[in-house]
Amino acid sequence: MLRVKKLLNFLIAMSKRCTKCGEVKDLSAFNKQKRGLYGFRSSCKSCELQYYKDNKERIDIYSKHYTKNNREKINTRRRQYRKDNYEKIIIIDRLYCLNNKERMSTRNQQYKKDNKEKIKEYNTYRCNNLHDGYVISQISQDSSLTPEDIKKYPMLIETKRNNLKIKRLIKQLSK
Repeated sequence: MLRVKKLLNFLIAMSKRCTKCGEVKDLSAFNKQKRGLYGFRSSCKSCELQYYKDNKERIDIYSKHYTKNNREKINTRRRQYRKDNYEKIIIIDRLYCLNNKERMSTRNQQYKKDNKEKIKEYNTYRCNNLHDGYVISQISQDSSLTPEDIKKYPMLIETKRNNLKIKRLIKQLSK
């Protein structure tokens, strides 16, 4: 009965008391938390920010330690999230790029300027190690075969890969 009464008071007032500072604040002053009472955290945003500032070093050490000891678990969770939300992630990435064209351009130029050797090594690696997806797409462009048909003939893929490598070597030598 007491819980129902608290819930009714909460819904009517649309405010909550912070457990840290004790102030009654509007719900917009609290972060959301699925497991929290009424779907919000118990402490307000300003108290959480103050806690983080006061304990930054301790939190950073704990985060690094956790990440180091649970790398595989974290990677598995991230892979699963990307798999489950693939379309959403693509849309968010594209929107970000559209809204930040200048920033992205500047960042890419700076990266290319700072990492010339790394880019050269990567390009050399890509030229020498043509992956199946790329080779199959090249065969599809040159013929009427579908990717499914091409995958049935691994020798065809390997022959095309060698052909592409030879063409690239000839191009490099002619420069």
